Amino acid sequence: MIIDYKVDSQILRRTSRNLIVADSIKYLAVRFNFSDEWKGTKKTVVFLYDGYSYNVLLDENEIAIVPHEVIKSPGFNLSAYGTNNGMRITTNTCKVSVIKSGYCEGETPPEPTQNVYEQILDRLDNSGGGTEKNGKSAYEIAVENGFNGTESEWLESLKGQPGKDGINGADGKDGADITAINDSETSSETTWSSAKITTANTELQTQINNTYNHHLNDSNNIGNEVYNGAVLTIVDDDGSIEFLNNFVPIYKDKGVRCSFAVVACRAETPIGTTTSGDPYEALSWTQIKELVHDGFDMQSHTYSHDVKVFRTGENLNEEQLEHQFGDADRLFRENGLDYNCMVYPWGTAQAIKKRVAKRYAKYGMTLISGDTGLNDEINEPMAISRYTLQSGSTSLASAKSQIDTAIANKQWLILCTHANANQPSADTLGYIIDYAISKKMRIETFSKAARLKAPVYYAGDGDNMFRVMPNGDTKCKPDDDTVRYIVQRATALGLFEDTEASISASYGKTQNIAGDTLDKSLITVTVTMTSGKENIVTDYAVEETDLTLSEGENTYHIKYKGLSCTLTVTAIAAAEAAEITQQPQDVTTEVGETANMSIIAKGTGLTYKWQWLDVRGDNPVGTWTNCADGTSSILQFIAEQYHNLRKYRCIVTSGIGETLTSDIATLHIGSNYSTLIEHTSESEAIERTWYSIPLSAGAYRFRATVEKAEYACTFQLKTAVNNVDDKNGTVMFIAPTGTFNAASAIYTFEGDFTLESGTEYLFLYTKGITAGKTITIEYYKTN
Repeated sequence: MIIDYKVDSQILRRTSRNLIVADSIKYLAVRFNFSDEWKGTKKTVVFLYDGYSYNVLLDENEIAIVPHEVIKSPGFNLSAYGTNNGMRITTNTCKVSVIKSGYCEGETPPEPTQNVYEQILDRLDNSGGGTEKNGKSAYEIAVENGFNGTESEWLESLKGQPGKDGINGADGKDGADITAINDSETSSETTWSSAKITTANTELQTQINNTYNHHLNDSNNIGNEVYNGAVLTIVDDDGSIEFLNNFVPIYKDKGVRCSFAVVACRAETPIGTTTSGDPYEALSWTQIKELVHDGFDMQSHTYSHDVKVFRTGENLNEEQLEHQFGDADRLFRENGLDYNCMVYPWGTAQAIKKRVAKRYAKYGMTLISGDTGLNDEINEPMAISRYTLQSGSTSLASAKSQIDTAIANKQWLILCTHANANQPSADTLGYIIDYAISKKMRIETFSKAARLKAPVYYAGDGDNMFRVMPNGDTKCKPDDDTVRYIVQRATALGLFEDTEASISASYGKTQNIAGDTLDKSLITVTVTMTSGKENIVTDYAVEETDLTLSEGENTYHIKYKGLSCTLTVTAIAAAEAAEITQQPQDVTTEVGETANMSIIAKGTGLTYKWQWLDVRGDNPVGTWTNCADGTSSILQFIAEQYHNLRKYRCIVTSGIGETLTSDIATLHIGSNYSTLIEHTSESEAIERTWYSIPLSAGAYRFRATVEKAEYACTFQLKTAVNNVDDKNGTVMFIAPTGTFNAASAIYTFEGDFTLESGTEYLFLYTKGITAGKTITIEYYKTN
């Protein structure tokens, strides 16, 4: 079996994903596809397992057999280098995961893999002899394959090297590194390690810049066992000099390590002022690299910890976040430093922050009110919870409580400290570490703890996120629609038999009356297949025997071939015939007061609609207009002068379609008025009509109302002679002064006049109104 790799410049990556099983011999091979920079070089593959390296020359097809010594679980590392006349080009290291085999030891062990010089000698032996020309010497072939030195030096190099000293037994080691960059490697020749960087150089920096992509979806990361126990991680924020001076000695004394979050621009300028205006003294790049080399774990705390981006939010936008996350990443890379987590300033993790941060980091850490720092399954890798430690005596007690909870529930507890704010004090920090150690709790940096507790691959968000854990287990909780789609798609592809999956039922009548019987012919039962197809069936059964509908909801159980569903039918009480039991009454009120009209009716599901009509007389005819807010049994509105003598009625409709119209009620404005004359025009001709006034002497107030006159009208109160049209009579009262036109509205005029004893009066209106319209004269005596 061949594993394929591609080499672009110095970047080595795997292009095939074969599953590799341990303990095979001379079976597994690797094949390389090199870029143009490698032309003319002699190429060697370096395999590394358990501290031992094995160099294998590539053949003319760029293929090498993998040494059987390295094909062990959980895996091995490999890299390549090429040489040509003193020039050497190298690659990064790739990890190859290996799963256990069923092979049992006990047979004769295989011969050890040849070293590179033994391989050269083999090629020399197989190069053919007895020709006319002498073959190349072993030294010449060694030079062609990368040896750099004199012939004497080459001969000296063939001497066996002293065996390694025995290694003292050690505690069980941590699970294997799950990142493509193996922090356990230290050889400057063929591998590199972000955790062991002390100085930056051009070659190393090229590898970092070209390789790093936070390894989010690298299947080579898989191969560790998930740790089923509590883990404590402590992260100090801001990268302050106080962390180095006050906290680092505590960790070294206790024999444990923590993580620290660095603000990149502060490492560039270790003494300065924060964006909040506070002075700071921060770790320099040199100090950061020394801490990383000593086993401390650096993470990103953004470029400048900008208060306007991360606290007030006034500059929270994608451009600013790209600057904060991206420029910090650039500075870390330029200084040969790696990280895998974004530590959000002031702790909040809105969606836009997580989205942009995910371009640069595999994980994110929050620090918001209510965070417990207790992490179970990491279903939000870009918002992992932390618990902040404060100054004062309460920090120790609260930390102990969180540690106890984490141990009881086998959780990953992450505590946040701020050495620059004495949160907590150095003494308290030491007590917290001692307490965790006394409880036999595992203490790891963030990067190492993430390899034990966090997913190595994830896609999606929240509960529906797909995750791959370090041991290769997958976790996913798809929603119902996703599951349904998967089943339907699998059925359509023939992977599942298309069977009845569920049933549903509906009833074909919406208006149901209590006391009616459920009509089975109106029930429709639909069967849904696993493919999503639907069929209507008739051979179903209703479980209930009493099919009489009661008022309210009636539930029936439908059965079909082992499937069941419920059918709900709602019934209303038997309808009561609609009836108006109290008609609207005439209402008398004053201008500006509230007029109230009401109706009383009985029946089922009654609705009300009040209407008005500006037509006078006992039998008004015209178009009725709906009243504003007139949809209840009571009608209320503020009376205006033009409402006088307006007619009102109410339309009552029942829930079963009955419609009743009430009697007509009249609104009277002015409680003291009585009707003197009510005249309905008989034609559209101009009329001149006299009415006698059978009133006693005294002071009176008169009101004349005309509806929609087509012509200008006048009202005159005159003395009369023989009760005839007396144009020469004395005009005692004119309403109004001049003429008025009420063609588009009701017009009402009021005036005072005193009738003399022994004098006969006539009331006259002149000009005309539309046929069928009414003029009303009202009065009341004022003394």
